[in-house]
Amino acid sequence: MEDDAEIKNKMLLTGLISIIGIVVVVGGIMYVAQNKLPEKYKDQEKQLLRHIIEPAEPTAAPLTGVFGMAVKGAKQSYRKGDIVTMTVTADSKGDKITGYDAVLRYDPSVLKVHNVLSLVEGMDIYQTDIPAEATGYNDLVVTGIQSISQPEPYVFAQSPLVEVSFSVLKAGNASVELVFSPNHTTDSNLMNTQTQDILSSVQGVTLQAN
Repeated sequence: MEDDAEIKNKMLLTGLISIIGIVVVVGGIMYVAQNKLPEKYKDQEKQLLRHIIEPAEPTAAPLTGVFGMAVKGAKQSYRKGDIVTMTVTADSKGDKITGYDAVLRYDPSVLKVHNVLSLVEGMDIYQTDIPAEATGYNDLVVTGIQSISQPEPYVFAQSPLVEVSFSVLKAGNASVELVFSPNHTTDSNLMNTQTQDILSSVQGVTLQAN
């Protein structure tokens, strides 16, 4: 009479042979099916696998957006203590926008930030005033983000985004520039619904303080 160990070994061997047989049969069926598959379906299968394994690179958005800036009012020159208000505008050329950064560079010895006011309903804004990379200047960074309560993105057509007011500290020429380099999202940018920066150009202003 066979002992328990021999019986277990035979059972394991039988199970292993069965598994190998199943694998061989399934492999043979897949091989035959693959060889009988029409060429057009084989090509489709290869394209699908290539798409999964090698996803397509995202395409860069065309740079079409424009930022502008203009002084509010008809005043030509300013004195110490005056408040100067500038309006930043955007044109997205038909693209849908969910947010922006407007980086205004100014001379803090001549101007001081007085107030920042959003002009776009349903867009939350945040501001930071930090020393610029250029010595002797500050960067006022105004960030606008589509609010969760705003159901649709924005299409801007020379649309006012934000008003920025400065107080004049002393006499002199005071330029306020929008900091921008193409494809650099750390400066001024205009972001579409694919989180692509479409900003292509900006325009600043120069003030005369007497």
